[in-house]
Amino acid sequence: MEGLQYLASGFASALTPANLAFALAGCVLGTLIGVLPGLGPAAGTAILIPLTFTLDATGAIIMLAAIYYGAMYGGTITSVLINVPGEAASVVTCLDGYQMARQGRAGAALGIAAIGSFVGGVFAAAALVMVAPPLARFALSFGPPEFFALMFLGLCLVTGLAGQSLAAALLMTVLGLLLALIGIDPVRGAPRFTFGIPELYDGLGFVLGLIPGVGAVIPTFMAYILEKRLSKQPEKFGTGAIEGVAAPETANNAYANASMIPLLVLGVPSSPTIAILMGAFIINGLTPGPFLFKERPDLVWTVIASFFVGNVILLVLNLPLVGLWARLLRLPYQYLCAGTLLFCIVGAYSLKGTLFDVGVMLVFGIIGYLLRKLGFPLAPAVLALILGPFMEKSLRTSLEMSAGDFGIFVTRPISAALLACAALILAVSALRLAALKSIRGGGS
Repeated sequence: MEGLQYLASGFASALTPANLAFALAGCVLGTLIGVLPGLGPAAGTAILIPLTFTLDATGAIIMLAAIYYGAMYGGTITSVLINVPGEAASVVTCLDGYQMARQGRAGAALGIAAIGSFVGGVFAAAALVMVAPPLARFALSFGPPEFFALMFLGLCLVTGLAGQSLAAALLMTVLGLLLALIGIDPVRGAPRFTFGIPELYDGLGFVLGLIPGVGAVIPTFMAYILEKRLSKQPEKFGTGAIEGVAAPETANNAYANASMIPLLVLGVPSSPTIAILMGAFIINGLTPGPFLFKERPDLVWTVIASFFVGNVILLVLNLPLVGLWARLLRLPYQYLCAGTLLFCIVGAYSLKGTLFDVGVMLVFGIIGYLLRKLGFPLAPAVLALILGPFMEKSLRTSLEMSAGDFGIFVTRPISAALLACAALILAVSALRLAALKSIRGGGS
């Protein structure tokens, strides 16, 4: 009942004209990002963060969250119309969505995708309402050791799912943690690794690069496979089965909304895009996690209520605009690239109004491009860069509590369980990759 009371007050705030406008703008921009192949929700959200600098914290988070789940739906449009997924999670929609379009059923495909996205998003938002308060109360019992173990688990989870080489993923995680060391020591307050450059006192900020979103790929494929196994006519899948569009699209938007649960409740991002949203919280002076429910319940429940509102907006908005999104794809690719670069430059400059930030963005953009070409996954580095300062503070505070004894992490039940899960994830990932290499070696 307590959650429903807070949710009612959240709806009262989310339905104000200003917050409705922010949700609408975010849904439109997010859908546009999803329609543009290769951009993706992570990069699009990062590029558009500067648009929220003049907004209040609640409006900024509502708009950025709407951009995120709007982008998750927007990728469906190109998947169905031209067989080009706007972002990674829409790949599986191409299998049946494009075949439906070739059969003259593009409207039906886009309609069922919109309805499925709405159902999945609303279901996930309702689940967030139910589980957020008890999880937040449970998380209040966490101390520094538990928070360190939780964030370490999050890093291991993404590392275990990022790429074909566990060594490369671990290497990128270490790189992200090393970059996170630049700036002010979070415990002693002294500058370090700044090389006498005052602009580095704040760290490297949000040098995030263009990161392909892969988090939602797994649930969409699982939903597609499950739907195919349960179907009485599985042979129709891949030839234009409407169920082959409904299942992955429902899972896609359910994932987008559900991924906010660990961020809001535990303060841990579950994907690169959520890590960028976490950065937006920090920019606005907010720390996601259980204390946010206690200190700013008005903001938290307004944002949660906006998820319901945003999903309704997406359902009503997108079908009439399908023709517009399709016409935007006729723009030459070089113009799209130039526009993206312009957004990046403006965003970097607007942080502190210095060309130094623009230079850092360009340098790390080039480095990120080279790393991607070499096959190194960027998601672990991004999450490590965001989580690094929090992990370090929790680690050092824990060691001060135990007088330098690392045993504090295994003698506390919750911390020990989380670390055990992290070790299991790394072990399973290593075994999976070893098995794949064995199969490939045997096939050759």
